[in-house]
Amino acid sequence: MLSSLYSRRTAVICIVVAVSLLLIQIWVAHITTTSGEKLKEIDNLQKILKSENQLLENEISKFSSINHIATEAASLGLDVPKNIQYIK
Repeated sequence: MLSSLYSRRTAVICIVVAVSLLLIQIWVAHITTTSGEKLKEIDNLQKILKSENQLLENEISKFSSINHIATEAASLGLDVPKNIQYIK
């Protein structure tokens, strides 16, 4: 009778451990999948930001070029000074 009780208790403990491990495995699989999706979203966002950054750097280069600045200055009525006077 005592061995039957230990046997039944051992079986219940094994079932509880097996169910617990199964639930842990399901939880880990869920977390892994969710983390993978978030990582993919972050990677896509990084690619978009790098592309936008390159476009902005190109725009900065275009607007800071000497030719563009000279053209804008001329359109505003500014011109190159003819007589420069230095104050000592």
